Amino acid sequence: MRKSGKLLIVSITVALAILMISGMVFAEFDYVVRYFGEDRYQTSVEIAQAEYEEVDNVIIARGDDFADGLAASFLAGALEAPILLTRQNVLPQVIEEAIEDLGASKAYIMGGEGAIHPSVQEALEAMEGLETERVSGDTREGTACEIARAGEAFIGDTAFIVNGYTGQADAMVAGAAAFKNNWPLFIVKQGEIPPVTLEAIEEFGIENIYIVGGTAVVSAGVEEELEALVQGSVERLYGANREDTSVEFAREMFSDPLQISIVNGYDGLADAVGASIFGDPIIYARINSLSDNVMDYLRDQVTENTIFSIFGGEAVISNTVAQILEGLVTGEEVVLEFQVTFADPDNGILVAFVEGLP
Repeated sequence: MRKSGKLLIVSITVALAILMISGMVFAEFDYVVRYFGEDRYQTSVEIAQAEYEEVDNVIIARGDDFADGLAASFLAGALEAPILLTRQNVLPQVIEEAIEDLGASKAYIMGGEGAIHPSVQEALEAMEGLETERVSGDTREGTACEIARAGEAFIGDTAFIVNGYTGQADAMVAGAAAFKNNWPLFIVKQGEIPPVTLEAIEEFGIENIYIVGGTAVVSAGVEEELEALVQGSVERLYGANREDTSVEFAREMFSDPLQISIVNGYDGLADAVGASIFGDPIIYARINSLSDNVMDYLRDQVTENTIFSIFGGEAVISNTVAQILEGLVTGEEVVLEFQVTFADPDNGILVAFVEGLP
């Protein structure tokens, strides 16, 4: 049961200037764990090593384009494998070291040579005892279908439909559910279902489909075509913006989650790829804040044992957000009120009035 108490409130008013607050020290958190590295590649390693001590397989996905990595979340669940990010043309040293540390004997490379250059595969093949397999199609839609075929033995009757070109933020929240449920992700364009995707839906006997995102991301025409194609249901999960979509998706896909993943939905989407292997709802934050709808969802879900997993360093999700999350669990009353004005704009004199600072 959730403990009673007021939540952290942060109110900031700025006139004619931006107040930058630095050097604020927060105590160690009991209910918030942060996974991060110096960059997105090392962050993917930290995530992998938090979840796995030793693996047979690893999945290698490009770290600056997320369509293949998102589709790979299904295969990661099927193979019980982490997703490690690579640069397009160079295998980061930290990824090579992680593969060795995890003891993997096979690396699945997501996407064709245009997505991940042959030099990356050559670097992997040069590692002792490591076999490689490239999983790719002619397009990103085709690659998503080939990823499904690579884990075909685990596919059920349900799949996700996402736009792999625009609106990727909406799509990224589906990774954890694809991982957890062994439901493949198929890619469409905003107003078109590519033939390769249609063929795969029929080939795998998909009966139920969840479309992730509103009609600006996946059109009503695509939805109607899918309804005519499958025997079961077609349901659309979306909100007014990407934060709301993360909430609506989590409400539908996760019942009473023990852990909740927090990802920056604007500047931290690469971290969502690796975060999918936790199998927890992915909820979007901004650097310094959580939206009202996100807060409402978290209030509904939080218990005295909830653990929040933040993905990315403080430049991506600040400790202010961590403090808000901690307060949701502990029920501690923390109120921060800031009002900032210029006393003498001509001379740049800044006077800050701060109330309620604990």
